[in-house]
Amino acid sequence: MFKKFQSFIVFSILFSLICCTKVRAFPKQEKEDGFAAKIKAEITNLAGRGAQIAVKLRDNTKTKGYVSEIRDGSFVVTNYKLNASTEILYSQVKQVKQVKRYSFPTKAVIGYGLVAFIIIGNIVMVLAKEKD
Repeated sequence: MFKKFQSFIVFSILFSLICCTKVRAFPKQEKEDGFAAKIKAEITNLAGRGAQIAVKLRDNTKTKGYVSEIRDGSFVVTNYKLNASTEILYSQVKQVKQVKRYSFPTKAVIGYGLVAFIIIGNIVMVLAKEKD
């Protein structure tokens, strides 16, 4: 009985050694470096177009503005309203978005459309009351 148990243990050990595959785990630093490179490419693309961006950092703080300077390990975001500059490391960035800005004519068309909608709605309500 003991020999059967012993042979079973030896067989199990040999089987696990033969059938186990090596798994290569990516270190956290490699993942962060890859993400930082992706963020840097995105920032470079947005800065080339002069776009206004919103940056969300890993500590959940948000910064809005435009990219005024790009460096090797960081970039500088300047706020339009405050004209304040903030240096941000690529490794601190959680998310980058382009902020859509509407031009004055677009805002005017939207405003006139809302006013026209309200006026037409009031006219329809008045005409509906007159029929009753």
